[in-house]
Amino acid sequence: MTRPNITAKELNSKPSDSDIWLYETIIWGHGSLAARITPSGERLFYFVYMNSQKKREVHALGTYDRDGANGLLTLTEARAKATQLATLHKSGIRDIKAYFDAEEAHRKAQHDAEMARLAKEKAEA
Repeated sequence: MTRPNITAKELNSKPSDSDIWLYETIIWGHGSLAARITPSGERLFYFVYMNSQKKREVHALGTYDRDGANGLLTLTEARAKATQLATLHKSGIRDIKAYFDAEEAHRKAQHDAEMARLAKEKAEA
């Protein structure tokens, strides 16, 4: 059973005394978009999925802004990010956090290697 899509009206609803959680299925069995409205009125997006050990994981996507101002996410942008992650999950990458950590480590290693190469060239000049 899929959940109905989160609406802008729901996201812009008045906060309550406790967190309000909204969910929509992105790809059945491969993740959901979640939105949390905090008592202070902050609206946050998450991608919720099951990792390779069948444990529920929550990956932060960002903060909501109706207009997407200042690097914040619109509902459409959050849905697109969640769809990308659900597609990764469907392709067989079950540990999203480990995947991003490995990608970041690879980028850092490439950067460090390039910096070392440039330092060596400068020293030889």
